[in-house]
Amino acid sequence: MAHAPAVQNVVWFAFWTSCCAAVSADAVAMRQSASCHRSCGSFSCEQLLQSGVQCDQIKKLNCDCGDCCMPPPPPCQSWRELQSVAEPKLAVPASTDSMPPAAPPAMQALDDQDEGQLLQEAFLDAAGQGFELELPEDSIFNLDTELVVVGANVTLSSPGRGATLDGSGLTRIFHVHSRGRLLLQNVRLANASATNQSTTPHAPHGGAVLVEGPGSLLSMRDVEIDGATALVPEAAGGGVAAYEGAVLEMVDCKVVDCTCAADGGGIYAQACIRVVIFGCEISRCHAERGGGVLCASCEMVLVDVSVVNCTAFFGGGIMGPTSAALTLNGCTVVNCKATATYGGLGCSQGALSLTHCVILGCEATLSGGVGAFDASITIESCLIEGCTASGAPALLAFLASTFEITASRFHDCHTPRSSVIYVGPQSVLMVANSSIGHCSTGDDPIFIAGICNLTDSQISDITAAGNTGALRLTGPSSTLEMRRSSILRCVAQDGAAGLQISGGRAALYGITVEGCSVNSGGGGITVNSEGFVHITSDGETRSLIRDCQAQILGGGVFVEGGFLEMSGTDIVECKVTGDRSSFGGGLCAFAGQALLTGVRIQRCSCGASGGGAYLLFPAKLVLRDCTFVACSAEGAGVSSDSSRGYGSGAALAIGSGGVLDMVDSYLIGCTAANRGGGVFVEGSSVVTIRTSVISNCTARFGDMIALTNEVAHSASAITFHTAGLTLDAPCGTSSLLESPRVPMAMPGLILRSSEPDGGCSSEEQPPLERLLEPGTQLATCTDGTDLVPICGPAASCFEVDIRGQAATEFTDPIFVPSCECRLPAYPAPDAEDQELAAFSWSLGCVTPRRATYVGVAEATAESLVLRLRKTLEMKEVVNRSLVVNLGGTDVAGGTWSVNQSALPPWISLPVTSGNFSE
Repeated sequence: MAHAPAVQNVVWFAFWTSCCAAVSADAVAMRQSASCHRSCGSFSCEQLLQSGVQCDQIKKLNCDCGDCCMPPPPPCQSWRELQSVAEPKLAVPASTDSMPPAAPPAMQALDDQDEGQLLQEAFLDAAGQGFELELPEDSIFNLDTELVVVGANVTLSSPGRGATLDGSGLTRIFHVHSRGRLLLQNVRLANASATNQSTTPHAPHGGAVLVEGPGSLLSMRDVEIDGATALVPEAAGGGVAAYEGAVLEMVDCKVVDCTCAADGGGIYAQACIRVVIFGCEISRCHAERGGGVLCASCEMVLVDVSVVNCTAFFGGGIMGPTSAALTLNGCTVVNCKATATYGGLGCSQGALSLTHCVILGCEATLSGGVGAFDASITIESCLIEGCTASGAPALLAFLASTFEITASRFHDCHTPRSSVIYVGPQSVLMVANSSIGHCSTGDDPIFIAGICNLTDSQISDITAAGNTGALRLTGPSSTLEMRRSSILRCVAQDGAAGLQISGGRAALYGITVEGCSVNSGGGGITVNSEGFVHITSDGETRSLIRDCQAQILGGGVFVEGGFLEMSGTDIVECKVTGDRSSFGGGLCAFAGQALLTGVRIQRCSCGASGGGAYLLFPAKLVLRDCTFVACSAEGAGVSSDSSRGYGSGAALAIGSGGVLDMVDSYLIGCTAANRGGGVFVEGSSVVTIRTSVISNCTARFGDMIALTNEVAHSASAITFHTAGLTLDAPCGTSSLLESPRVPMAMPGLILRSSEPDGGCSSEEQPPLERLLEPGTQLATCTDGTDLVPICGPAASCFEVDIRGQAATEFTDPIFVPSCECRLPAYPAPDAEDQELAAFSWSLGCVTPRRATYVGVAEATAESLVLRLRKTLEMKEVVNRSLVVNLGGTDVAGGTWSVNQSALPPWISLPVTSGNFSE
């Protein structure tokens, strides 16, 4: 049919809309009455309006008050009235045609095909010219070709429930290019399908709308896009596609059930000037990448956007590849799925910022929550919950990327085979004021091969079927720093229930590891391989490892390699729960080294040996100013085999080959069911204890210390030495010291009795009488060897009777060696305690430096007096080397000088004094 000019078409649509809305007053009253009587919570819509509640507020309550909020429709305007004001509303130049306008069409109900044809003709007539068009409410326009906006401003809107533009699966609805600008409001775009019908570079893209090119703009408000597709191979943007210099703005829109062959099932944007999406919903969309949204090589801002039930091969919810910069605020990504990677969100070679967002119930094979490659990710005040992955990290996964997370929660995420969070090499994870919890995994929950910082954060209630219950650090260049953070109630099968440091360096300040358990070793923390761990307070709060359990080794801490440096830390109520094969309730070291300074180990226990700590070859444990209180070796099976080490070493047990160096430490109130309430030592061990106190410890044999040879190694290989050790004991029935095969070298031993004023009961003995188990001997000065000297180098050894004032009460003296630096020897300058330097094996005493030989190397005869002569034939300058041999053991330097008064006047020496250091 012949079409009228564009102006007449516009007037026709306005006239048609006005008259269709002018229904009878009775009909309006009936419709409004029904709507106003609908319930909204405890009230009707009418009651809420009468109380002053506004319609926009009612809408936020999800109440259907419908027509009750709508004013009565205006009366039908005449055709001439509309015609007289139509032209000024259009951005189309006034027509110069002198012909009168065509007569308006007769009022009739047009079928859908007629309406679609009219709309297409209106766009054709106004090509290149701007106009505004209002479509009738509830009208449907079936299109068979796309509506093109080129080089002009076009506004298309509809009142009330809006109008529908239907592509019938044949065409895209709008194509905006060449500086065209399209504004859509309150319309529905349905069943659109992008084809190769246009000739622009991006013709196959954008199932419902395509906007492309510099200066082009698409702005949509209250627009619904439903069932659009872009299925040409490599086509992007199932619902909307925006390309190369265009601007895309969407407010309160819906994109539903859209699909494309490649990228961006709902929305696709590439190299755009600006992309802003506000208050929109994108649901049930599908693509190869970016099931809901994909942004490439441009910035995109999403505010209050929900992406729900979208799917893709990569990036089920939102995807940002190739230099994208995505900013999300108040958004939700729910139940999105990726067949391969990034179930919720993914970003590669770009940036992603999330604020006040929720990612819920997303799934993927790799990274069900958020994933990144070579990207920068910022997450603030967000919730990521219920995300899963079937093959790899469920929550976060990234390589060569940086994650900064603040005030966020990551909960109920699960993966049966891999980690919940994976931080790859050259990646950084920084977490502050956040929590990770209620997750399950088949491997290490948080795997760090890069850099990780945790501050004021919490990891809790994680169950792992693998080697670590919470966090594992591995790799030579990996680092972990934790400040005031906690690991709570985590469970693992092997390795470590809390932290496992198997490589790299970890620095932990004021941390808490509590309520964690593992089937094998390391209930709290495990250090192995080449790991280095430093644990201390944060300056105010001590670190705490409490109520952690292991089945076999190290209820609190397990060192099987690497180096542990710990200070300002408490290990409390940790235990190993096995029977005969459970060692080190507080700490167990099987290899590597551990240096503990100012550490308190309290109420820890084991079933076999080492309630406080246990070490075995080739482990070395150094204790400085440490305290062991109320630890116990409970001793399963002691009654049937008391000769073995089960139930021994309530505070400390040193197994075959272990090395212990303890200084200024306290063992208080510890209890062993078998031997060594304080310390238990087995063969081939090296034990040195200096200026320490063992108080009120008890055992079946050797309340304080027990040495035994009931293992494969010979007892003669035990190296045991104490210096200045104090034994503080009450009345009792068992011996304080037991060493059936080796004399105990304990110079400077002090025995303090805490027996009551009235003396011991008839069943008990005072400490002096029960000091030694029958067959046990204390070494004397003559028992010292090169391997186990009694005193330090150059020190004098003498024996004293430790009975002191009680000597008259007990006839048999009890002699122990004592050591002293006697002149000319004096304490080694490097000794920590000058008074006890004589007891130190390595330092001891030193003697002053003195010359023992002086000579001239060139002289044939050696003498302390040099006889010199000079003749006229001799050279004026003669070189001689002075050789001085020094004795003494001190490392201090000295000086030498020449007595110049004894020199004849004809001798001039270039140097008359100097220094020597060796």
